[in-house]
Amino acid sequence: ALQPARLRHRAPHRIVQSASATDATERESYLQYNAHAWRGVCRSVVVDATRRRVDYDADLDGKRYSAAVKRRTNGDLEERFSWDDDDAIETTLPSKDVVCDFDGSYSCDRASSLVAGTAPSFTIETGLAVSDEARIRILALYDGATGLLKRI
Repeated sequence: ALQPARLRHRAPHRIVQSASATDATERESYLQYNAHAWRGVCRSVVVDATRRRVDYDADLDGKRYSAAVKRRTNGDLEERFSWDDDDAIETTLPSKDVVCDFDGSYSCDRASSLVAGTAPSFTIETGLAVSDEARIRILALYDGATGLLKRI
C-alpha cells in the first residue's frame, strides 16, 4: 500500500527554540522584527456598506510604497509611510496599544490612517510575519462618524 511521504516543515527558528532566561519577550521580538525599512505593493478595495458594494480602490490599488520604521527609546514605533507618488504620512504606533507575538506579528487599533486627507477614522491593523524578511500588513479603515467599514 502507498503511504504519504512525510513532509518536514521548518518554522522560523525563533518559534522552535526552547525557552530560556535569555529569550526575547514577545514585545521585544515585535520591535526587532518591525523596526526596519519595508517596501511593497498595496492591494486595496473601497467598501460602500450602505449599498453593500465593494470595488477596487482606484486611488491605492497597485501603488508601490515604502515604510521606514524606527524604534523610539520608549518602545513606540515611529513610521514614515511613503507612496510611489511621494505622498507621505508619519505616524506613531504606541507599544502599549499593540498585541504582539514572538514571530513579530501584531494587531492594534488606532485613530489614524495611512491615507492623507481622509475624514476622521479609526483603523484596525494586523501585521503577519510570513518569513524572516517578509510580512503582510492588513488595515481596515472605518468611518469615524458612522463606524462603517470604508476601505481595506
